[in-house]
Amino acid sequence: MFALLIDTVSIQKFIFGSNKLRDNLGASFLVQAIFESNFIKDLKNIPLKENDNSCKGYIGGGNALFFFDEYEIAKNFVEEWSEKLLIEAPGLNSAVAISEFLITDNDDPSFQPKLKELFKILNNNKAEFIANTIIPKHGITADCERSGYSKDVWIKFPQKEDATGYYSSQVNAKFAFAGKALEKLETDYKDIIGSEFKFTNDLEKLGKSHGEDSHLSIVHIDGNSMGKKFQACKTLNELKTLSAKVENATRDSFKVLLKTIINEWDFIKKEIQPETESGKYIIPIRPIIMGGDDITFVCDGRLGIYFAKIFMEAFEKHTDSEGNKLTSCAGISITKLKFPFYRGYQIAEQLCTNAKVIRNDKDDKGSWIDFHISSGNISGSLEEIRNRYYKNGKNTLLKRPYKICDDSTISGFDLFVENTASLFSEKDGKQTFPQSKIKELRTVLTLGESARKSFQVQLEASGNKLPKVEKYSGYNTDFFSDENTIYFDMIELGDVYPKFELKRRSGK
Repeated sequence: MFALLIDTVSIQKFIFGSNKLRDNLGASFLVQAIFESNFIKDLKNIPLKENDNSCKGYIGGGNALFFFDEYEIAKNFVEEWSEKLLIEAPGLNSAVAISEFLITDNDDPSFQPKLKELFKILNNNKAEFIANTIIPKHGITADCERSGYSKDVWIKFPQKEDATGYYSSQVNAKFAFAGKALEKLETDYKDIIGSEFKFTNDLEKLGKSHGEDSHLSIVHIDGNSMGKKFQACKTLNELKTLSAKVENATRDSFKVLLKTIINEWDFIKKEIQPETESGKYIIPIRPIIMGGDDITFVCDGRLGIYFAKIFMEAFEKHTDSEGNKLTSCAGISITKLKFPFYRGYQIAEQLCTNAKVIRNDKDDKGSWIDFHISSGNISGSLEEIRNRYYKNGKNTLLKRPYKICDDSTISGFDLFVENTASLFSEKDGKQTFPQSKIKELRTVLTLGESARKSFQVQLEASGNKLPKVEKYSGYNTDFFSDENTIYFDMIELGDVYPKFELKRRSGK
């Protein structure tokens, strides 16, 4: 028996290479579909199935493991499959490895070392050769503004905001699958959204904040230490079991999030301006990637951090094959609606990575969350932006990321929200600590120590007093402690966290 390992390369670039949500959704659906039976059933050479052999293939994490009786059949499958990929998913790169793979059954312990050897071959093949998966430019065709490839397909878009005309074959493929992605999503969750709600493929219909510029939250959540967990699997059955448990945890957690949105709809629709379509409310969230331990979704800017927290708390209620709690890290990039989408996603991914780094530095086992509000005139990586704009001498303006499900330490997210709620609390319909003073505080935090102390004196003279910050020491004298401050995070969270949740946390 021979094993074929296929890995998709540069998935994020393929999915998020457009500022159109429909393109992103169609691309994401394509990435999942290329390994499914509907995509490969018409090929002359197909992998062994469950009823053909006890060693059925495995699909997950952007790669697939298939088994074949003969080397030539595996080789011919790659040729046929690659040709179909070029036609139906142009621009999606892949790498393959084929090796003899003699295991007796799904519980054979020799599976683990053989799979490691197969991945070694795959990595060598990646380094040596990257296939051309899109027809080269001819030099006489114009470039597609949505993909950068040649305009070679005439597309008549049904949406008014998309101009009918020539586009690349890649845009055409993504557009063709966007409708299928929406249809599958609504079918998968019809028991939750019912007849009152529906999903959308349009970013502008996810909701708008009353009286404010429209902002979008791009949320990227990734499971912790999943690579190590999968590498530790000794048999194919162990791999399949863990994959199924993680997949179910992700989908169940998203169901919890959807149910929460619907249960709190009366509060949410007062926070944003909900859109309707065909007599149904458009639910203000749209998943783009949801596979394995990885989920990326978009929603109204004021709801992203709150939604991420709900998902992560639900995810922690699940366990791996050995009964250990599943945890995750999240990055939330909050941008204006017209901000370049791929740039926003890159920041969300970097935020998630930063949360993982801090988690590992603290040798912590929990879930961590980080967020960033993007400005259109600021460029660079997340690290460059924070070093350039969020430093005040030796002090840093940020204390994020925060740990989910922990209010016992200064890094606890729940405590952070409660302190933010106290800063924005209201009495008799008026904000206890004036909004004008919050704006002044934001500016003062970027200035020197003398300016901060002067501001403190002004506060006392005017009868205003910052609310007490629980479990933090030193903040009420100079706003900084141990060369960082919690107040800047609180001010920014107050701008992008649901008001109804802050009122709930403040007890009002």
